[in-house]
Amino acid sequence: MSTKKVKHITRAIDRKVERELWGRAAGRCQFQGCPQLVYKSSVTQERVNAAEMAHIYSFSDDGPRGWKGFFGNPKDLNSVENLMLVCRGCHNLIDADKAGVKYSAELLLGWKKAHENRVRLVTGISHERRSHVILYGGKIGEEDSPLQFDLAADAMFPIRYPADERPINLTMQCEHEDKTPEFWATESAHLRARFEREIRPRIS
Repeated sequence: MSTKKVKHITRAIDRKVERELWGRAAGRCQFQGCPQLVYKSSVTQERVNAAEMAHIYSFSDDGPRGWKGFFGNPKDLNSVENLMLVCRGCHNLIDADKAGVKYSAELLLGWKKAHENRVRLVTGISHERRSHVILYGGKIGEEDSPLQFDLAADAMFPIRYPADERPINLTMQCEHEDKTPEFWATESAHLRARFEREIRPRIS
């Protein structure tokens, strides 16, 4: 494969390839550990295109993962199999690895495959398997019992999945100590009221 041949290949990504890549990635960054949605701002939540398409095997021969390690047709450098949908920050991390050692082509291909497999698995769950995540916690002695939506949602897969990206939080902030009668009377009334307001309508 000669450099001359590759120079004739444009960097422009075909629209069909771009659409398929977005579909495979489900609109999220494919860099492992970064689940950022790339169609809206993580700060303002406004609609923006924060996505970039990173070449796994570099487009240029002298890139971090040069095309000399790519054994397909040079035109396939712009194929969906050789592209990752990533946010700008992760793209910069990948490109900053000038030697292509920390983020090798093999590693990136593995991340891409794992991400796309997860998308297929999760989106293949029947809509009848959706469930609301309800969080309710309190102090255990002097210790808080922090509850995290992400951990609860992860525990549901693959049998169930969250019906909403936000939990129903029934936890009450009370100044009374849990060893006082006032605490249990207040907490009981609070739970009944929140259940009727937040849970009963969904059951109905």
